[in-house]
Amino acid sequence: MTPQYKDTIARGSMSLLSAHFILLNAFKGNTIELILRPKYAYSMSGSVIIALATTYSVCRVTRWLDQKYHWEEHFINRLMMQSLFGILTPMVAVIVLVTIYFAIGGWWILDTYWFSANLLPELLMLCVFNCYYMIYYLVVCRDRIFVTSKKVSAKEQRTTGQDFLFGKPLTEIVYIESTKEEQFAVFIDGKITPWKNGIKNGFKLLPPDQYMIGNRSEIFSFDNILHSEYTKIDKSMMRVTLIMPANKVIQISRENTSANKSRLKKYLK
Repeated sequence: MTPQYKDTIARGSMSLLSAHFILLNAFKGNTIELILRPKYAYSMSGSVIIALATTYSVCRVTRWLDQKYHWEEHFINRLMMQSLFGILTPMVAVIVLVTIYFAIGGWWILDTYWFSANLLPELLMLCVFNCYYMIYYLVVCRDRIFVTSKKVSAKEQRTTGQDFLFGKPLTEIVYIESTKEEQFAVFIDGKITPWKNGIKNGFKLLPPDQYMIGNRSEIFSFDNILHSEYTKIDKSMMRVTLIMPANKVIQISRENTSANKSRLKKYLK
């Protein structure tokens, strides 16, 4: 799930403060003297536009990276990608925008004070804003997502009686395998997802009239049976061939055969 950042006020405030600080850093005087300068409004408007564009680009990059690299799961990769696309790339864009801004006023950027006076403050602004998103995600959004997910899950259980796995109802599962080597569930559309509930506990999450435990490591849906057959002369044990995974054969224990024989007999060859 991608966090929904409520950052409009933060972006606007930081853009205004950064724009003013950058102008003040290059001005030999205090804030009052800077504001009283005739060209302050013109300089401030250009600086604010560049700052807003920069913070917005960081916002969009952050939301894109949230879908690709979660901080909790890929911290190092996310840090590298965030630095590349959230700091270095916007910094290049800022230099281009500032060059255009000076060109409009009739100056060449290399003939101005910008690199010596404002490069580091601009870089600092980008670092601070990226840190803001990281902290917001790790502290605020993660807790909010966890609480929201619990509420949504509880609501879904009350209204539909269904549990969900990776956004899909558990009742769409047709086969589960849980061994030391592999733990996965197969859905009716062929999608395979991790399964961490085991067999006994996992079976408790499923409608008992639609599923059965084949053996210690497998659960399957009755609707997923291609055909069944007896494996003992006394008909005390059976096996089934499933539709999914294709032609999967499950040897059913004697106890489970006895408990579900009436259902399994419907699928005899």
